[in-house]
This record gives sequence, C-alpha cells and structure tokens, in this order.
Amino acid sequence: MSVQGLGIKTTVNGLSEKIKNLVNPTNSDISKENQPKISVDSVKTAIRIGTKVIPANIFKNTTEVKKNEIQNTKKVNINLFVYNPEDKLKFDKLFSKIEADFSDRYSGKEAQNALEIISNPTLFKVATDLQKISLIRVVTYQLDESNKNTPDSKKLLEGINTIVDDFKSRGKINKLTEYLTVGLSNTGFFMAGMDDWGAEKISSNEKILTATTPSQKTELLYSLKLGYTAKSEEKAIVNIIKNSVDNGQFKSLMGYWSDGLDRTSATMDALYSNLGGKNKTDFLGQVERGMKNEAISDNIMKDLYGGVKILEDISKSNTAKKSETEGNYLQAAKNYSDTGDFHKSKEMYEMAGNKDMKDGNYLSLVKNFINHTNVGVKADYELGEKILSKVNGNHLSRTATTYLSDKMDNALKNHPILQAKNVFVIKEEREQNLQRLNMLKVTPLTTEQKAQDKQKFELKMDEMTGTKAHTDNKTKLLLDGEVAFNRLKERIENSKESIFIEVFLFHDDKKGNEIADLLIKKAKQGLDVRVVVDGTMNSAEIKVMNKLKNSNVKFFKSKGGFSNIIENRGLSAYHRKLYIFDKKTAMTGGINVGDEYLTKGRWHDLLVEVQGPIMSDTLNDFYKHWNFSSGESKDKIEKSPPPSSFKNTTDSLPFDTSGTKLRLLTTDPNNKEKDIKIWMIESIKNAKERVLIQDPYFNDPEIVKHLKDAVNRGIKVEVIFPNSNDVAIMKHLDDSVMDELYAAGAGVFLYNTSGKESFNHLKATVVDDYVSIGSSNKDVRALNTNQEINYVIDDKNFADMFIKKVWEKDKSNSQPAEPQPENFAKRLVKEGFKQIPSMF
Repeated sequence: MSVQGLGIKTTVNGLSEKIKNLVNPTNSDISKENQPKISVDSVKTAIRIGTKVIPANIFKNTTEVKKNEIQNTKKVNINLFVYNPEDKLKFDKLFSKIEADFSDRYSGKEAQNALEIISNPTLFKVATDLQKISLIRVVTYQLDESNKNTPDSKKLLEGINTIVDDFKSRGKINKLTEYLTVGLSNTGFFMAGMDDWGAEKISSNEKILTATTPSQKTELLYSLKLGYTAKSEEKAIVNIIKNSVDNGQFKSLMGYWSDGLDRTSATMDALYSNLGGKNKTDFLGQVERGMKNEAISDNIMKDLYGGVKILEDISKSNTAKKSETEGNYLQAAKNYSDTGDFHKSKEMYEMAGNKDMKDGNYLSLVKNFINHTNVGVKADYELGEKILSKVNGNHLSRTATTYLSDKMDNALKNHPILQAKNVFVIKEEREQNLQRLNMLKVTPLTTEQKAQDKQKFELKMDEMTGTKAHTDNKTKLLLDGEVAFNRLKERIENSKESIFIEVFLFHDDKKGNEIADLLIKKAKQGLDVRVVVDGTMNSAEIKVMNKLKNSNVKFFKSKGGFSNIIENRGLSAYHRKLYIFDKKTAMTGGINVGDEYLTKGRWHDLLVEVQGPIMSDTLNDFYKHWNFSSGESKDKIEKSPPPSSFKNTTDSLPFDTSGTKLRLLTTDPNNKEKDIKIWMIESIKNAKERVLIQDPYFNDPEIVKHLKDAVNRGIKVEVIFPNSNDVAIMKHLDDSVMDELYAAGAGVFLYNTSGKESFNHLKATVVDDYVSIGSSNKDVRALNTNQEINYVIDDKNFADMFIKKVWEKDKSNSQPAEPQPENFAKRLVKEGFKQIPSMF
C-alpha cells in the first residue's frame, strides 16, 4: 500500500523518496561523518496519525497495513509528523541556547531565538507541546519588557498567536491552559511557579481565555486570588469575570467557585475584597451585568455565592450615580468612596468644591474636604493659596494646627489646603526654638581647653576607627569640573610610572572618551594603569568600557556594590572616587568621569588633591580594594611604604597648603567599616562653634538627630541643599530633613539650581576647623553599605580658604529655605526612611 493509499496527503513532491534517503542517504554531498544518524525505528516513532503509529516499513514495497489499524483516521498532511534530523539538530541547538541564556540572566536574546523557531515551520514542528509552552513564556516575558505598539512587540504577539493557533488546530487548547495554569514541574525549564503568572497571561489573551471552560476559569481565579501581588493581576481577575459574562458562563463560573469551599475563603466577597481602585469598580459593574443577563437573584448571590458586600456596593454605586445625576455631589462622593471608587469620589468632591468656590463658601469647602478620608482635587497649589487667602487668617491657623491635624489622613495631604497645615506647624516650632536659643547662654572654652579637648577627640577617633592622622601633607582645592579635569589631565600626562583610578561612573561621552584615550596611551607607554568602576551603574557605558577592557589598561568592574546583593542587602554601590598618580599624589571628592561637570547647566562639585604621608594609607586602601575587585587572594595584597617615606615629596605643580594634617576614612561593608559615619557623629557631638554641610543626598536619621542636638547646645548649624535633585525620591528626603532642621532652628538654604542639568553635587562638611571632603554623601546607604572614601583635613588655613572660596560663595548663591507642604509621597518616604537604620 502506498502512502496515498493510507489517505495521507503529501504536499511536497517526492516525500517518500526524501524519507527513504534519510534512512539510506545516497547524496554524495553528505560526508560519512556528517550523515544523519536515523534508523528505521526512529522514523517509525516520528510518524503518527491520530493516536496510531504507522510502522516505518510502510515506505517499502512489501509493506502491508491493515485497514482496521487506521480506521476512522482523518486525512493528515504527513509533513506535520515527519521532520528532517538536521532540523532536529538545529532546533536542539537553538532551544538549548534559549535555556542557557534564560537561566543565566535574561537579556532578550532568548526571545529572538524563540521567534526564529516559531516562525520557521520546519523547526516549529520539532517542538513538543511542553517545549512550545516554554517558548510561549519566553516570548511573553519579552513582550512585558517591550514598548507597546512597536514592530518588535507585534512580532512577539504574532509568535504567541502562532503557538495558540497550533494548539487550537490540534484540539489541544485545554492542554495549553492546563500547562499554563497548573505550572507542573515537568513542563520544561521555565515552568516552575507559573500558577499566577500563567493565569494572568491567559486572561490577557482573549483568544485563549474564550476557549477556557467555566471550570478552568475558576482555576485561574484561585491562582490569582492566592498569588497576586500587582494591579495587572487584579485586572486579570476582572478580565475573567468579564469574559464569563460575555460568553454566558457567569452563573456556571460562580457555581464552580462556590463549590470550592475546601479552598481558602471561597466566596465572591473574598474575591472582591482582593481588588482595589478601578479594578474593583470594573469588577462590580461586570457582576451586576452578569446577574441581569443570567437572571441571578440577590438572594442567590447572597446566600449561595457569598456576595453580601458585593450587593451592598452595587446598591451604593447605583445610589451614587443617582445623586450625581441630581447634582448632589457630596452624597455621591461619599457613596462612591464607600464602594472604593475613589476616582469618581474625587471627581464629585471637585464638583462640590467648584460649587463652593463659585458661591464664595470657602469654609464649607475646607470642611467638606476634611470630612472625606480619600479626597483629592485637580486644583494646583496656586488655587490652594487663592482659597487660603479668602479665609480669615486666625481661623485658618487654628484650623490648620488643631482641627485638620485630628481629621485628615495621608491621602488628604495631596490637597494644597491641607498640605499647608504642615507649614504652619513647622514655622511655629521654629519660632519657639529660636526664642529659646536666644536666651541660651554658652560659656566659651579657653584656647587651652580647646586644645585638650581636640587631643582627646583625636585619640578617640584613633581608637574607634583604627586610623591615624598624619601631618606634613600638602593640599590643593580643585573647584568645579573645568579646574578639576584640567589638573587631572595634567597629572595623567605627567605620570611616569603608574595611574590608579576608582570611580562610580565612567561615562561614554566626550570627557569619558578623552580620559580613556589618555589612559590607554599611557598604558601603551608601559605605565601601570588600573581602573575600577561600579559593576552595575556602568552597564550602559558599553563602548568606553570595552575600549578600556580591550587595551593595556588593567580594568575591572567591581564585584562589590549592587552586584553583591546578598552580602550588601541590595543597597550598596561602589561609589568611591579616587585618582592616584605615580603613587605620590591623590585626588578624591564627588567628581566622576563625565561631561555633566562641564556642559549645559553643569554640576557643581570639587576634588581635593593631596601629597605627603597620607599617601601611605591611601595606597594601602587602594591596594585593598583593587585586590577585592580583581579577585586576587588576600595574601597578594600589595603594601605601601610607611608614611615617613612620603615626607619629602617634591612637585612642580602648586598647592594651597603645606604642613597639613590629614586622616583617611572609608565606608566598606566587606570589612564592616563605617569610619566616615563614626567621624561624622562624633565630630558633631564634639563641635564647639560650627557645623556647615553641603550635600545632595542627606537623609541619615542619626546624623539629623545629632545636628538637632548641636543646635540645642547653641552650635551654629547650617546646611545647603540643592534646589533640585537628579533622583526624585532624594528630593522628598532632602525636604523632610530640611523641615526637621528648620524647625529645630538651624540655618537651611537652597542652592539656586534647576533641573538635572544644573545640580549641586558637592559633598563637604566643616566642623569647627575640620573639613571632610570625599565621595560619601550623608544618606543611609552611603554611610552604611556603600564603598566610600573621604579625607578629613585638620588645618585652620584650609578651613578658612574653603569657607571663603566655596561655602560663602555657595551660600550667597542660595536662598533661605521655607518648610515644604507635605504631600503623600513626601510623608511616605519620610516615614519609611525612619525605619531604615534598624537594618544596619
């Protein structure tokens, strides 16, 4: 019997001959070594019609197949069941690559390989059902990462639909949903823990969701109810309910749901309670529509399906709609709020507020907002000030400090009227503290007492940090990018032996490439050139990183910081900035390698350059970090000569001070060092006259506490914050710290910058005659888990110079800060960061 006699269509000419050649290849172009290894048995297992296996010897003239072996079998294209072994090899290679890439670290390449398989019919037919499930997850994962409505996302959607259509054409759509929903451990390398993930993906694909039965929809709901953590999964629940209503399956679905009493809280109310916001409102609307479409009574919903709260909220929603239609906006707002429809509630309160505004009833407007626990209007801050100006000042002050304080909750703080309460309270507290400080009498110390106290403090720092201060050093202040980079370039070009650099960021921009080219040039000349950068934050600077990596420069991305998540709790960065030339000169401060310090609005920052005995500690500290980043064993750490070896360093470039006393301090979680924070706290506690701080990221609660204590002792405390910040959350944190220090009576200033391109990135602290300059900010991460480096400069001449050239100039370019209205985001950030110190 021929192949055609079996009722099988062959769409490719000479298919039988092709299969014979696979068994006994005669093609002279195929070498013996590369001949497909295929046996008669392997052909037999590859050819199936329905559930029947067609013996491999059907391709021989002597083959006989009994009709009852294939009775009731539909005509099938044999190409669906036979594949070329070379296609199998290519498929296995691609699929293995997908597995390896996805398991190592997802990059997006997996989806490209998956699409190559899906879009190639000869490769796609090789995949088993379980492998197709794995492919659909890879493609869907990439779709989540892509921008909507792009050519790439359309290709991904086509790939998903190809797999869905494949299962559907073979009558296996239920098998597809089973795999995705249950997430069996044997369904391929991507399937572990796929229950809620699979349920979400099914619900977002109308084609798959419509093919599911009410029973399967119930399984999807169980998976989402027990596992969801995101708004997208709330939306999935709504999609399932809507689909069941659209397809007349709502009553059946609720029947399956209510039958599952052995499951956790299997009531419609329990499902409803998991939702919030618009998803909750949409769910309610779909349930109401389903009850009407399938004539489900209120008693059935309440007694059989457990939808008591649902019925109550449907009633409130209808009442709210009626009140809205009648123009009773306050009643509508309350009803919408009770059902959780806060968007409509806010809209109704806005309508009521606009009516009050039109009627000039401002006090009513304020009270109406207070009486609602989730109110928010679209009015901007200027409108809030306009409203405030219409209300009697005394009444407003009393209301803001007492009545409002008792009534409003976090969500209310988004309204400008209620935000103002925060300003009144802070200003009142500041006035009280300033009055007390004006009456405070502080007995000044004698010169001898100051000297004795300073000696005790230095000994205490030696003991607490394990560091030593060294005298006879030279310093040079390098203010802003142009000055700093000119000196940096000059040092690189003049170096004869070595150049060591550690930076948080090494940008792939004009300045970054200029410095990189200089380093490569010096490395080619035989100098020992080493560069370490943060391993995570430079991932986007690929070109300049590769340029350094592929040159004679010894280059490493630090394995510490963000990449060491477990040890550093995911909060760390390799944030050091250190430049060392010929092992005799070093620079540190806040300046990384990049254009932001030179172009457009320019970042305001500095470096300090040092020479002398402090270089011994500086080199040893660099060697320690180089050893860690390069992965060398600890017994290979290089050692610097002792401090005395650096006393007579000569240099042709000018310095600002000589005979200066310096101490090197670090933060290093790998060695449990928090020396910078220890010095900050102890120096503030020991301050006799002044504490002056500039810092763009300032939120460590312990530092703030000790600054407030210093103010209470009569110490002059002033802080300059940037007026804008390159990190949005840091602006909220800075504002919170600013409010606290303002209320305590400290001098608080905002440096006049605007936007990310014009940013005060300078980080420095003056305590009496000490000046601390380096890479460390005063945020929780910098002082506890980052890799940081600072010099503490103990020199009155340097302190006076710094105050004249930097502090006074920056203060004159600043304005006195005012307390900031407290919106929800600011309060959330502030309260959250109060808990952070307990982590460390």
